[in-house]
Amino acid sequence: MVPGRPNDNMGVGWARTQYSSDFVPFLRQQLHIGMNLEDAVEMYYNAVITPWLNVSADLQVVDSALDKALHNRRLVNVDTAVIGALRMYIRF
Repeated sequence: MVPGRPNDNMGVGWARTQYSSDFVPFLRQQLHIGMNLEDAVEMYYNAVITPWLNVSADLQVVDSALDKALHNRRLVNVDTAVIGALRMYIRF
């Protein structure tokens, strides 16, 4: 990974959710809200700063199975979500 940082680690993950064709067919067909496939990808890098302190950067991208969602009593489009996070793990 990063030269001189043998204790650091990283990871990449992917998940897919696929709903049954029998799952809520009225909502799918009449309201066109999707509910077909949901994909999520997560990537992280964990830096071991000291034996008692780790810092991780995390990025998640979620393409929702829903095309539309209820907001203020009306259907609105659902966009792909991008979530970034920074975590600190302290051992004491």
